[in-house]
Amino acid sequence: MTRDEQLRQLERLVEVKPGTLHGTEELADLPDWDSLTQVNFVLIVERATGVRPSVTKLAKCSTVQDLLDVFDGAQPVSR
Repeated sequence: MTRDEQLRQLERLVEVKPGTLHGTEELADLPDWDSLTQVNFVLIVERATGVRPSVTKLAKCSTVQDLLDVFDGAQPVSR
């Protein structure tokens, strides 16, 4: 899953127009951003990429880019 695909999924989850998010946005400023949305986003990306991000790193995310970055170098999900 590319960065752009991740952004489009996040836009869908927070119900903003496609092409709205670029990475610099604060997560707290996104409409409908909450813990359930975060979990849904993580599950979508995890299923598409096969990697599970660090919970510790997720907790430190404050921007959209921070959220996307936690998947870089994340560990593959063991099945």
